[in-house]
Amino acid sequence: MEARLIAAAALAWGATAVSALGYVFSNSVVVLGDFLHGVADALGITLAVLAAWLVARDPGGVFTYGYHRAESLAIFTNAVMILFGSIYVAYEAALRFFKGVEIDPLWMLYSSSAALILSVVSAVLLKGRSEANLKAAYLHALADSLTSIIALASAVSIILAGIPLIDAVLGLGISAYLFSRALPLFESSLLSLLDASPINPEALKKEIGLHVHDMHIWSPCPDFKIATLHIVVPENYTLTELEEIRKRVEHTLRSRGINHVTIQFESGHCSNSHRH
Repeated sequence: MEARLIAAAALAWGATAVSALGYVFSNSVVVLGDFLHGVADALGITLAVLAAWLVARDPGGVFTYGYHRAESLAIFTNAVMILFGSIYVAYEAALRFFKGVEIDPLWMLYSSSAALILSVVSAVLLKGRSEANLKAAYLHALADSLTSIIALASAVSIILAGIPLIDAVLGLGISAYLFSRALPLFESSLLSLLDASPINPEALKKEIGLHVHDMHIWSPCPDFKIATLHIVVPENYTLTELEEIRKRVEHTLRSRGINHVTIQFESGHCSNSHRH
């Protein structure tokens, strides 16, 4: 595992710790949102780094597809945390409209500034990674920077305008932002964990243009798609002809982003008994 990935995760947790202190001393719901978002992002970066390490490991004889599923599991866990966190931030922000709460904007300013610096450095360390989960971790770090900027702007606005209600309004905005970010991640990772097909199988059968049945397509993680299928061919086809068909079908599937293909040929007389 690269040292810069570990450093990025450590910086993300550092930014989260700073936001936690900021919330304790400022009592700002915006800083609370920044903290909860930071927890989710720091966990997301950590899980992404761990998933990258697991995927690179030798799976041995038990995990025959490797540890690719760990990526989807990491994304799902992170999405669930963000969803619950966004709901809690909305609840806390709504309460501020009905009861007055004293806020210390200077602590908001200090903590959000420090958290912003740490998040930006973490994002720089993650920039340029090609793996889907580490790309997601990079976006997490950028998004964490955004919430820190909002907290910083909220602090400056309260200092200049003297209106604490700004904190509650921006807190609701952060809550909506967190929820909108988490929902697509939750849906896509859940579909992956349930082995839903990332591609329409019927459309793919038409594109292949052969007698295809028993086709299964699934994606253990965003970067790895698998397809298995049966193709019925005449009994008199030679191995050379079958090889040509296999190459053509594999080319079609790989053009649709499928990395791992398994094709089973069947002669015409056994197609009915094997159809699912």
